[in-house]
Amino acid sequence: GCTNISGGMLMCLKEVRTMYREGQINRVLLLTDGQANTGVTSHKQLIKKAGAMSGSGVALSTFGLGEDFEEELLMAMAEAGGGNFYYIQSPDQVPGIFEQELSGLLNTIAQNLTIKLKPTAGIQLSGVLGYPFSVEDGVLINLPDIYSGETKIVLLELQVSPLKEGTHRLIDFELEYADVRQNLAFVNLKASLEVACTEENSANPAENFEVLKHVELFRSADAKEQAIRLADQGDFEGGKNVLNLQLKNISNLAQMVDDQDLTEEVKELKENISYMDATLFSNESRKQMSFNVYNQKRGRKGSK
Repeated sequence: GCTNISGGMLMCLKEVRTMYREGQINRVLLLTDGQANTGVTSHKQLIKKAGAMSGSGVALSTFGLGEDFEEELLMAMAEAGGGNFYYIQSPDQVPGIFEQELSGLLNTIAQNLTIKLKPTAGIQLSGVLGYPFSVEDGVLINLPDIYSGETKIVLLELQVSPLKEGTHRLIDFELEYADVRQNLAFVNLKASLEVACTEENSANPAENFEVLKHVELFRSADAKEQAIRLADQGDFEGGKNVLNLQLKNISNLAQMVDDQDLTEEVKELKENISYMDATLFSNESRKQMSFNVYNQKRGRKGSK
């Protein structure tokens, strides 16, 4: 009945430190089936310790097994620790999920990715979809490690003042990361987003299907998070309404084109709607929904 998450995490950190090397990936894998009720029990302090580990060069991935662990805590610890979170429904899944994590470690090509954004005059960045961000002399977005062959998608919402005909620079980007292939050498890349304005296009701007698709997929993740919160409060009808509204949006888009991601999202939303019932919203269904949202927002939708 006792789960000492902090004790296990710090003991692992001590072991990793005995073999710590600059220029290599150093990571602790923490698996638990319970709640933090021994040692450090404060969620805030556990998340802070995970962040301190990451800051010292040792990342943390967390694995929740069964129905009794606290998924928000483990997800937040993995986020602060620069690693990954996994939901394990049954013990027979453990080998495959550990293999997935270790395979990711072997294929990691960049760590500590940050994107700095600076809008130009007359441009306001009103939102970032998919990743948390902070406002520090512009906007700063922290991204998880990137694997070989992986694509990260960041969606920005911009409010643009009326522009004259011609080419205009809207926003400046600066990407920084540690290149794992070059012994974690620091890399800094800069780019700008420009737009060409003409009288002909000003009234009817062109729409990009890929952008519309990913906007709706990220909105689906937000809708699921909202439905989980409502269900936690016993408002299953409210959760169902939120999911049904997003299902309608995704279904309308899916009817426009044959797209596997949209088809799978329609299926998942229907499944989540079925959970919005006092007898069906269980620890297991809640954890599965939360894990799907976590992967969806990190661009690893298939990691189930």
